Amino acid sequence: MKAAGNLLVVVFLRNLASTGTLTMVPILWHALHRPLGEATGLLTTMFLVGSVGNITGGMLSDKFGPKPTLVGSAVMSSAVLWWFLHAHGLAIWISVGLLGFSLYATSSVVMVYGQALFPDNQGMASGLTLGVGNTLGALGVGGLGLLASRIGVVSTLEVTAGLLLLSVPFSLRLKPPSI
Repeated sequence: MKAAGNLLVVVFLRNLASTGTLTMVPILWHALHRPLGEATGLLTTMFLVGSVGNITGGMLSDKFGPKPTLVGSAVMSSAVLWWFLHAHGLAIWISVGLLGFSLYATSSVVMVYGQALFPDNQGMASGLTLGVGNTLGALGVGGLGLLASRIGVVSTLEVTAGLLLLSVPFSLRLKPPSI
């Protein structure tokens, strides 16, 4: 059960970062007096490249294992989110694409990890990783919104980058799945 708790924390923090970023980017764009149409383009780029990241993350996990994939994705996501916040011009679009790639690279990894933790209850494992973990992350976005109203959207997204790094020790505590 401890392994499931570690996995839920990883899913929670990663989903909080993902959902928080998706929520905050249009608000940031509005605050910067940029067209909201650009914000939708950024989110679309994040999702499209994120789908490639999802497939690639699964392949990386198959080749190198889930822990390196989870840790590498968290570190990359954190760095790229910070880069996005400080980028200009074309670098904004490149960084948001890489952010989508790295954020979504672990979706399949955590699903397989959860199913390995509960091999006799794979449906329940999927419900835990997708349902509970993702819901907790989405609920945390309200807290990010409150934080943004106090310290600003950019600072809140910088905190979000830190939350991704906070998932690393929990990823390292996960035992290798026996699939």
